Amino acid sequence: MTKLILTTLAILSSAFGQTDAQIEYMKWNMPTSEYKELKTSLLFKECDIRFDVNPFFQRDDFDGDGVIDLAVLVENKSNGKQGIHFSLSSQESKILIGAGKTFDKRGDDFSWLGVWRVAHPKRTAGLSKGSARGLWVEKPESGGMLIYWDGTNFKRKKDVFDE
Repeated sequence: MTKLILTTLAILSSAFGQTDAQIEYMKWNMPTSEYKELKTSLLFKECDIRFDVNPFFQRDDFDGDGVIDLAVLVENKSNGKQGIHFSLSSQESKILIGAGKTFDKRGDDFSWLGVWRVAHPKRTAGLSKGSARGLWVEKPESGGMLIYWDGTNFKRKKDVFDE
C-alpha cells in the first residue's frame, strides 16, 4: 500500500513533466489566473516550460486589443525543440512558434534563445496591429529579432536593435 501511495504521489508531483520546485516557482511568479490557464492547457501534453531563461514568461498586450497576453518559453517533450507559447486574449486557440513548428523562415527550434523581453513600442510601430507590443528575442552576443503580431499571425523582423 505504501508503495502505491508513493508511486501516486510521484506521478501527481510531476505534472507537466516539471519538478515540484519548478511548479512552485511557476505558481509564485505567475498571476493565479494565468497559472490555472496554463495548468489546464492542452499545450502541456506536448511541452514543458523552460526555466533556464529568466524570466520564463512575458506579459503585455501582444495582439493590440488592450488586454494583457502571456508568452511562455517551452520545450517540446517529444523532440526537445524549444519555442514560445502565446496565450492571446483575442484568440481562442493558443499559438506555438518554434518547438517543432516552423516560424517565418527562422526554423522550428528556439534553443538559441538566451535573452528575451517585451520590445519598446516604437519598435512595433507600423508593423503590428494597433498598440500591440512585440517580443525581442536574441542569442546573446550574436543577434536577435523582433517577433510581432500583424493582426493574423506572428511575424519577425530580424537584425533590429532594441533599446
